[in-house]
Amino acid sequence: MFNQPSQVPEHITSASDHELKLLREQYLDERAALAKRDRGIGQGVIQLQESIDFCVKSCLFIHDELKGTDHSDALLTQVRALNQFRSISLEKMGEIREARSEALFATLMHKRWCEDEMRNRGIEYTDTELVDDLLTLAI
Repeated sequence: MFNQPSQVPEHITSASDHELKLLREQYLDERAALAKRDRGIGQGVIQLQESIDFCVKSCLFIHDELKGTDHSDALLTQVRALNQFRSISLEKMGEIREARSEALFATLMHKRWCEDEMRNRGIEYTDTELVDDLLTLAI
């Protein structure tokens, strides 16, 4: 995961100064959009877990009230189904999140390669929040 190529991509090194500035801006925008979506997925995972936990607790509470009836067995079947759904959903969300994180890292690396190339050429640019970049990767 997160394999970094050993050299800067050719489209960055061969870009004109103006194109290089535009590429950097494009990667900044893309990074911000990916980070926002990645945080949204994290919130979705939390909400899914909370919703399923609430349903499971509710089913178990009702099950205790209906012990010994046919309904109590049906509720336990529902609890098992909810737990299975939770496992599958969390696994799929994890796969989506991992792919987004890889895309986020790739975009961040392209932005940094643009900035390295700009520094090498003596082109000035406004430095971005490095802390934000590092926090984004840690989320």
